[in-house]
Amino acid sequence: GFTTGMANLTLKQSIALHAAARSGDWQKTMALRDFFEPLTETRRVLGNAMLKSGLEMMGLSGGPLRKDGKRLSKVERLSVRRLLKAHRVL
Repeated sequence: GFTTGMANLTLKQSIALHAAARSGDWQKTMALRDFFEPLTETRRVLGNAMLKSGLEMMGLSGGPLRKDGKRLSKVERLSVRRLLKAHRVL
């Protein structure tokens, strides 16, 4: 499975994943799924604050967090930055 929330950070790769699946290119689909796995896991652990922080790191507005939303610590933000750089999102 795949959620589109990650497309906020990885639009090009998200479109490529969709196109590969629609065309039946399962090898490419699975390679792209593997690309997303560490990002998805980080989002699972950190929640939507990961996406909002990532958008801010890209110079975009992440917008306000929900009232129950968690703010990332300095260490968590650094971890997200490293992950996004490793995946060439930043």
